Amino acid sequence: MITCTLGDILTLQRGHDLPKIKMIDGPYPVMGSNGIIGWHTEYTEDFPCPSITIGRSGNVGTPHLCEKKAWAHNTALYVKDFKGNDPYYLFYLLQTLDLKKVAGGSAVPTLNRNHVYSLKVSISKNVRTQRQIGEFLRCFDRKIQLNNQINDYLEQLADTLFSQLVNSKSDLEKISLQQLAEIVKSSFNPLKSKEVALEHYSIPAYDEQKFPIFEMSTEIKSNKFMVNSDCVLFSKLNPETKRVWRPLGLTNNAVCSTEFIVLKARSPELTDLLQAIVSSSDFHTFMCQHVTGTTGSRQRVSPNIALEYEFFLPLSKLADFSKQVKSIYALIAHNQKEAQTLKEFRDSLLSKLLSGEIQLTK
Repeated sequence: MITCTLGDILTLQRGHDLPKIKMIDGPYPVMGSNGIIGWHTEYTEDFPCPSITIGRSGNVGTPHLCEKKAWAHNTALYVKDFKGNDPYYLFYLLQTLDLKKVAGGSAVPTLNRNHVYSLKVSISKNVRTQRQIGEFLRCFDRKIQLNNQINDYLEQLADTLFSQLVNSKSDLEKISLQQLAEIVKSSFNPLKSKEVALEHYSIPAYDEQKFPIFEMSTEIKSNKFMVNSDCVLFSKLNPETKRVWRPLGLTNNAVCSTEFIVLKARSPELTDLLQAIVSSSDFHTFMCQHVTGTTGSRQRVSPNIALEYEFFLPLSKLADFSKQVKSIYALIAHNQKEAQTLKEFRDSLLSKLLSGEIQLTK
């Protein structure tokens, strides 16, 4: 192991301006402070493959790996030169650093590459060892990505099956969501409860990893709704961004943000059907048509509106449909839990591998 500065092992370059109005949908990802923020027909010429981007403004200091040619946005820095080091190894090394601390600016923090260069790190000077570690850790991320891709396809499959169900021409009956479900508003007040670890389903947790965060009730300052795996959550905040979430029920202390509408089927055997309905594009369109608020960032929809949604269902086919989607949703939940286990195990090994405390054998 050797001690050096980040400037000794990589060269950073600021990304390039690309207004959204000039972003033309194409094969190359646009890498911004939050990772991929769009797609474009052109790529940055000196962007290596693979490369790393780091949030420069906005989501400051967060590294993202990109394994194909891309356009580096001006909200990010990108590694232009790895100086002979393994890109994957450096990607995981950057994850162990708190780059936000070196961000300058008061109201709007900005990451200056010269400040990043001055940070001292310890690395393996053996590139072969770097590659071993980088590839080993990358295996975890590839399996996590595979789980996520499988879940995307499973969700599409469930949507397709539901679309086929409602487009059936036999035994159709008009139903309102209120006939199948109710809104649950069981409240949890952290200020009036004893300290307990909570399984928290928040909007940021959904957007970042679609997995709940675990935190003590004393760290939460506002009321939450109590939920379990029999509930289906739909975001009433900015519903144009579709957020449908089935709690995993990992503990007996699951809560969610009050920015979610909490729906529960009137009969447990209808829970999977309820999830399919709330996940459908027609329901999403219906909710978006009933938003209130004048600004795009804080629009909401009234929870009671959800119960007014009407649709047609072939009653004779509900049992078969519910059986099909039940196995699909169960597999989605399994993949989510497995991906989280892989993340936690990867993170437990990360610093030990990079420090040399654990060494990989051939």
